[in-house]
Amino acid sequence: MDNYQLREKTHLFFRQNSKQFVIVLVINYVLVIGLDILERILLMMRYGLSISLSNFINYSQLVSVVDTQFDFVSVLVQLIVGIGLSVFTAGISIAVLKGIRRGYFEAKDVFEVFRMKWGRLALIIILTQLIISILSIAIVPGIIATYSLAMNYFMFSDHPENSVTDSMKMSHQFMRGKRMKLFLAELYYLAWIVAALLVSVVLTYVGLVIGIISFVLVSFISAFVGVLVIILHAQFYTENI
Repeated sequence: MDNYQLREKTHLFFRQNSKQFVIVLVINYVLVIGLDILERILLMMRYGLSISLSNFINYSQLVSVVDTQFDFVSVLVQLIVGIGLSVFTAGISIAVLKGIRRGYFEAKDVFEVFRMKWGRLALIIILTQLIISILSIAIVPGIIATYSLAMNYFMFSDHPENSVTDSMKMSHQFMRGKRMKLFLAELYYLAWIVAALLVSVVLTYVGLVIGIISFVLVSFISAFVGVLVIILHAQFYTENI
């Protein structure tokens, strides 16, 4: 299956289960925007910026991405935020995989993740975020690690008896020779986020109100695209397993 067919299959599954995915999307949006606000506030405090609406909206202009990549506290904040979002991402991933296999998706399945071997899953989430955060300092290794560990949650779901390291090794082995294929399939969605971020940066110069609107819209696009990417990953996994 080529990338176009994979994306079409992803969009079809979303449309067929749109009512259920709207519920997931709302929760994901609240998490994305909430954790983004938390990260901005913590990093503004870290860099001695006053907590104001203007500074909050102009955050990307005031806080250097390069600085946050090489500052321990900044990396720690980003790691904690990443872990928070990853818990829900794991739930969506496992629920979507289940939905694809039975033919329909139910939003309530997302919360089944809390009834699984929670300690093991939590360790997978923490280790995955830690590895990616550390390797992302050098950018390219971080990207490679992101795609190597992209199937962690599916491996955990299909092989709950495995240890944490075994699940991560299985994901790495599964993605060997497939990382570029998944990256190219995702590129379509990544372009949405990049375009939205660029527009948002430009709009922050227009005015405070426009900046707030752009922040809300970018957060929504990120949440929406995030759900589509999870479905894409699940389709990719089922097609290649």
